[in-house]
Amino acid sequence: MVLHILYAVFATNWCILGRDFGVAPMYGRGYNVILLRDATEGVEFPDTLEQGWATELAVREVEQKYGYTATSADLIAACGKARP
Repeated sequence: MVLHILYAVFATNWCILGRDFGVAPMYGRGYNVILLRDATEGVEFPDTLEQGWATELAVREVEQKYGYTATSADLIAACGKARP
């Protein structure tokens, strides 16, 4: 049984927030959604590129509405503690 969905993606602000396989529909179906914040990138614009604001706002939306975020280091550490 699948309980958790990890997202590590490009186009976070478009695909992960706005598509049928994104965080909102999966959260609505009862999955725990986790976005790896250092393994994702939003589609930036000339005025947001340097600071990565499109990515940052997409990450914040996930955290506020749909689920959790973590880093890839958090995931690796958790996998190292898992027992078979």
